[in-house]
Amino acid sequence: THELLGLIHQQTFLREPTPAGETRGRRARRPRRESDIWLDGVTAVGRMPDDAHWVHVGDRGADCFGLMATCRSTAGHFLIRLVQNRAVGVPLESPDETPDDETQRDLMDEARRVPVTTTKELEIGSRGGRPSRVARLALGSVRVTVRPPKGEPRWRAEAPLTVTVVRVWEPHPPAGVDPLEWILGTDLADQSADALVRYCGWSEWRWPTAEEYHKVQKTGLGIEKVRFETKDRLLAAIALLSVVAVRVLGLRWYREGRPDDPVETVASDVEVAVVAALEPTRASPATVRQFVDAVARLGGWVGRTGDGPPGWASIWRGYQRLADLVRGFELAEAIKPRRKPKPKRCG
Repeated sequence: THELLGLIHQQTFLREPTPAGETRGRRARRPRRESDIWLDGVTAVGRMPDDAHWVHVGDRGADCFGLMATCRSTAGHFLIRLVQNRAVGVPLESPDETPDDETQRDLMDEARRVPVTTTKELEIGSRGGRPSRVARLALGSVRVTVRPPKGEPRWRAEAPLTVTVVRVWEPHPPAGVDPLEWILGTDLADQSADALVRYCGWSEWRWPTAEEYHKVQKTGLGIEKVRFETKDRLLAAIALLSVVAVRVLGLRWYREGRPDDPVETVASDVEVAVVAALEPTRASPATVRQFVDAVARLGGWVGRTGDGPPGWASIWRGYQRLADLVRGFELAEAIKPRRKPKPKRCG
């Protein structure tokens, strides 16, 4: 449903330069590698509850056997953008083959051999002078066996993984335009047309989710301007602002995706009451859009006919002000003096 439920885990790290002259073998034997942040994230999220279905979605930086194995150990699933052209096991295509018969092929070559299972359209926005367009994509898949890398001591004893490789490509791009192509990998076995479209949709949502989340932090909350004397204080501020960023992002997403839902979807009774009291000439907010727009007006958004939707800064300023007002309302209710009972008269 594209609902933003919250922030379950977050890491901060500094990228360290690769040591000069490091060979591939030494890099494989290094106790900590940058790709470990993906493994740390999966481990921190923990095991999937029995009644849930979790899928860890990652970009090309997540394409490592360790992430796949870690997802398996936590009973979670993965969907990642594949970039390594590793050797994979593919079932033989002879009439006498058995279930255990496989041949080794390059992953990318095998992915580009898949037939078209289904198609879909994707809207591509304008960027950097490039006009917007609608890309018509083809989707196909193949099941392959991914074996642990022999050169990495941590994973060489792991059991092989069976992965569904999904190719998403643009067979007929416009003239002068580079065709789109994504190679995705997931442990989920469903290869139906609906499943392939669903996998593609999950991958598409990873980018705007990460992009918009960090845009809220930077543009809305000004997280890059925060200055402290110690690292621990800075990390504490980042943690607090990150939770606030999720709340602000959720307000904007609900306004765009479910504007006519009841206001209770995004606001408490006290928040609605305070907003209504601040704008006595307007009706009390009854929908998501009405509430978020009222919050944005507190932050300086005018909302004229020609204006666009509220920006991150106006929503953040408005919600910050609303939080202060709600706190004041709650304190006023808590310290409201009680009326003393009138003394009874004796007749």
